[in-house]
Amino acid sequence: MYQATIPDREYPMSFVAIDFETATTSGMACQLGVIEVKDGEIINEVKFLIRPPMNRYDDQCMNVHHITPDQTEEAMTFEELWPEIRPYFENRVVVAHNASFDSSILMKNVWHYGLECIKVQEWICTCCDLGKATLHSACRFFDIPFFNHHDALADARASAMLYLKYMQMAGQTVDIPKIRESKFHSLSSDVKKQDLEHCQNRDTIFYNKKVVITGVFDSYPDREQLAQMLKEYGADINGSISKRTDLVLIGRGAGPKKLQTIEKINGGGWKYTLYSRTRIA
Repeated sequence: MYQATIPDREYPMSFVAIDFETATTSGMACQLGVIEVKDGEIINEVKFLIRPPMNRYDDQCMNVHHITPDQTEEAMTFEELWPEIRPYFENRVVVAHNASFDSSILMKNVWHYGLECIKVQEWICTCCDLGKATLHSACRFFDIPFFNHHDALADARASAMLYLKYMQMAGQTVDIPKIRESKFHSLSSDVKKQDLEHCQNRDTIFYNKKVVITGVFDSYPDREQLAQMLKEYGADINGSISKRTDLVLIGRGAGPKKLQTIEKINGGGWKYTLYSRTRIA
């Protein structure tokens, strides 16, 4: 449980909510989402893909947001985008969930390209004001609809909506249940029992294939529901990855041990099919 007393203060009603996604652990940006709010109403939404230096990505970053080099190959660099995105920051009230992270990413990219430093009027951190609650946990608590986490625009929109919700509760103490995004409950033993006799469709790629699910998919936030659907397509749902695995579905918050196993097995020259996306129709 996250317990937080929302600061009793005057909250600006006009602001910009932002979110950065990064290509590298050193903080080079690959995506920026911006939500402009005036007098408590969203008036503009914009998202930018950003080509990082040398268009280089670290695997651990791609595993979080699923943005890949081919998506940014033709995008502008941060330096080229700077004249367009600078007005969203300069002398503005900027809201972000974990603002220390996003402000550091902004400055790292400004410094990397030797750009002129700017002054932000104020950074407001929805994470700090809510006792370090995750964005997912805080949004669930305030009844903000499920969103495509780690898409920069979706996260910026969620931060804006979260800020507008909790500013009305200034001075109050709230208890926010924890939602751990990187770990999920184990699948039931029933869903792991393959049932080809009652298969609804034998013409899918899942039929009679050993399938492992890691992480969560936005169209199926309940992994049990996703696993049950795949079982009805004839899949043999497994809990762990081995050389007998045929398909691995990789969603948001994929288990690091499973990702390490994938890398180890693939490094041995043996590959299976991976589905690395957060949405399954």
